[in-house]
Amino acid sequence: MVLAALLVVGGGLGFLLSLGDDDSPGSDTAGTGAEATAAWNVVVLDDPVADIVTVHDADGAEVARVATQLQGVLDVGLPGSVVLGVAGDPAADGLGVLDLATAAITPIDVRLPVVERLGTSSYLLASDQSTGAVEVVDVARRRVIDLTALAGDGAVVVPDTVRVTDDASRLAFSELRNGQTVVVDLTATNDPPATNDPPATVVLPGLLADLTDTRVATTTNRGATMLVDLYDDAGTRLGTTETVPLVGVMVVGDTTLVGVGTDASLLRIDATAATADARDDLQQRLGELIGEGADPVAARNAQVVLEHRRLAVVGAGWSAFIDNDGTVVSASAIDVENTSIDAVSSTQRCVLVYGSPTEPSTLFDAADGTAIATFDPSVPIGASVDGCTVARQGFGTLPGSWRGYRVVGPDLDVAPTERVVALAPDGAAALVSGGGMSLLRFDADTPVPLTSTTALGTFARLRS
Repeated sequence: MVLAALLVVGGGLGFLLSLGDDDSPGSDTAGTGAEATAAWNVVVLDDPVADIVTVHDADGAEVARVATQLQGVLDVGLPGSVVLGVAGDPAADGLGVLDLATAAITPIDVRLPVVERLGTSSYLLASDQSTGAVEVVDVARRRVIDLTALAGDGAVVVPDTVRVTDDASRLAFSELRNGQTVVVDLTATNDPPATNDPPATVVLPGLLADLTDTRVATTTNRGATMLVDLYDDAGTRLGTTETVPLVGVMVVGDTTLVGVGTDASLLRIDATAATADARDDLQQRLGELIGEGADPVAARNAQVVLEHRRLAVVGAGWSAFIDNDGTVVSASAIDVENTSIDAVSSTQRCVLVYGSPTEPSTLFDAADGTAIATFDPSVPIGASVDGCTVARQGFGTLPGSWRGYRVVGPDLDVAPTERVVALAPDGAAALVSGGGMSLLRFDADTPVPLTSTTALGTFARLRS
């Protein structure tokens, strides 16, 4: 790994450090929580040809630059830091954590080639599809956790099931070979933790269904029925309930859960009493919405959102939102047959429901189930932390479909003329690339030029 050499411009490091008190739009005034995660006050660009990373303030002025051969820059919501190397070959070159105040780069060695952010957490997920290996990178503590090794010999780990609690104290994931869930304690006993000191784990029967700060829910398929188990944070089973096969489960209390069956049945589960109170609300709403019939009513996928206050459910031609009391908040007909929802953070407010590459996508507000926008066939570029502002690219391959870039959110619908590279975590701005790189604020008339060359980029936040 090539270490950085700091070159300063403008007011130098003193000016860079002073950005923590910046009161311009996007500056950090939130302090903690989701608002702080969405706040930003700098833009970080990586020029992979010149091997230079530049830092720009919220007005677009370059305030510092760092020389490094690590390619790609990614924000993981840690104030004062960004991750370098995600667009290169992490397995060969490693990753680096750039301190935005000092320009120091701390190396992190990973052995897997594909690295991406784990939801909206400060963790990264590293994987290798050819070998099935999966690692989690704890950026804050500069450590790598080998999930495949923790799961045992011959383990088959499903990367899409890896989840982290909101308080970042634990993560959990499904292991398919033995049909079990592995819960990992992320609390380090020493800082930084020793590389040969593996975290404590608990192995539970069944596949991971839901994870909260204090509870773990798993499901075991028994053919015509399913077992739903609820555990506390120590791995003690609180109860087992036999239900119809489910597409999704949401923990809503110390001993209660809400579930939706493959037949769109709606259940409120009491784990300690081992009971599942079936309701026909969802089936009735769907019958009224799209007509009676088993095929269109069948549920296909479900995701927990809105801080464990909504369960988003989809089926062929419909979507619905269930609240934590087991009440149907909304049910909507959509023009999508191959319906699905990406694995999303349980804290997100909005959900993108999509279909096959030739079908449209619809962005929903999970709070009330209203549709924010519908997109022709397109691919994602980025989304705000709450998921309510999204950037998409349309290829215009179908008659009448759009081609270009579109950013949509509550009270926002813009079509930038230049290529959208990244979307701000608060959804208020984007990085666009034309003859160079520019900062496009959606409340401003013209983009602010940043560089004259094409680069990779991200929004970030200095320590306040």
